Amino acid sequence: MRRRHRICWMVLTWGLAFPLRAQVPYPTGAVEVPVYQIPKPSFALGESLHYDFSWSGIRAGEGEISVSPGPEGSNSFHLQAKASTVGLARLLWKMEDSVESQCLVQNLKPATFLMHVREPSLRYELEVRFDHARGVATSIKTRSGKVKQREIEFHNAYDPLSLAFFIRSLDWKAGDERSFEMVDGQDRYLLVLRAVAEEEVTVRVGTYSAVKFVPILIELPRRLAGETPPFFERLRLRESQKSPVVKTLEFWMAKDGPRPLLRVRSEAWIGHVDMELTIIKNPGFQAAGGK
Repeated sequence: MRRRHRICWMVLTWGLAFPLRAQVPYPTGAVEVPVYQIPKPSFALGESLHYDFSWSGIRAGEGEISVSPGPEGSNSFHLQAKASTVGLARLLWKMEDSVESQCLVQNLKPATFLMHVREPSLRYELEVRFDHARGVATSIKTRSGKVKQREIEFHNAYDPLSLAFFIRSLDWKAGDERSFEMVDGQDRYLLVLRAVAEEEVTVRVGTYSAVKFVPILIELPRRLAGETPPFFERLRLRESQKSPVVKTLEFWMAKDGPRPLLRVRSEAWIGHVDMELTIIKNPGFQAAGGK
């Protein structure tokens, strides 16, 4: 359940997957996390992106990602994402989940990340507070009246939602490969993004010049001191001995303008899971590349 839930949110935010083996070398020691600079965010306040999910060709869910100003005078963005099942899928698994991120305007570094989980057998609240000066994220999980607190150390981390918007604000071309660190409040990951092609992609809202990506997500220890050769060797062996939750995953992001995520295609143990942009609302701005 825990891993299925994370896949849902990672696909909603922009197409992350769990480790796709043999596509990228595992680290062998202390992890180097590059620091990338963005001239300015590529998106606009008021943006709202709507998506449809399908499972083996059957419409199974819908989601929305939006951005609004943070509290007055805070110089921050308030990012939100929500997802729910629909139709037959809702009869099998009723899901009404949402996440929020409060991040700085200049570099999209998160201050807080909130997760609200509402599923038949899984209901909890998760709050993650980022202290970038100390390099520590403190998560507080509340479930059935019980509170669990955890600290996760990091180098240069984002939460899943702020990282999605940060990646959209970078220029990409085929052949680019970049690495990012992500903390979701329960664990820490190294994301490797490979831009493998530039293609024309048609979705319901139009036709776009797009960059095609293959993502690889590698689990990292919660403490920096744990980044050792034995840890990554154990991880490699563990992953090699079990069937992957996601067999293949690729996604397309618009090359120009606000660079929305356009489409995600994946093959998982539960069948084919796909996501497509169906509505884009961005007051005062017409998405570049749309025809």
